[in-house]
Amino acid sequence: MKVSTKGLYGTLAVLDLAAHRATGHVHKADIARRQGIPEQYLAQLLSILRRAGFVQSVRGPAGGHTLARSPREISVEQVIELLDGPQVVARDASAANPASKAIIMCLLRQADEAAAAVLRGVTFDVLVDRWRAAAGAADFVI
Repeated sequence: MKVSTKGLYGTLAVLDLAAHRATGHVHKADIARRQGIPEQYLAQLLSILRRAGFVQSVRGPAGGHTLARSPREISVEQVIELLDGPQVVARDASAANPASKAIIMCLLRQADEAAAAVLRGVTFDVLVDRWRAAAGAADFVI
């Protein structure tokens, strides 16, 4: 499995929106600063995420972005597949013996399936909890 910068930055953007969900709309500049994503590139990613129904946006000074669905309803796999396409590793193991090539290719397919299962099973509410635990961040909601 290979995740591009596009997939990584998109995942970081959704994580940021999930983590700041209680504060309302989040400005693109704030996400870019916190996550180290170039703002113009982030704008493109947010547009893709909005068209796919993951993000909502409101224009104006009080506007910004928010998740269109609960973080519990969005898996990491969905975001990565949206931005990077299906996660299939190119397979052309140049093995001398066709049987050995088949064995290697089978192993690589199993590895892809296992990785996809992990990404499918992790939603952004779980990632927010992990991030807060790692950062020692408190969850204050007023």
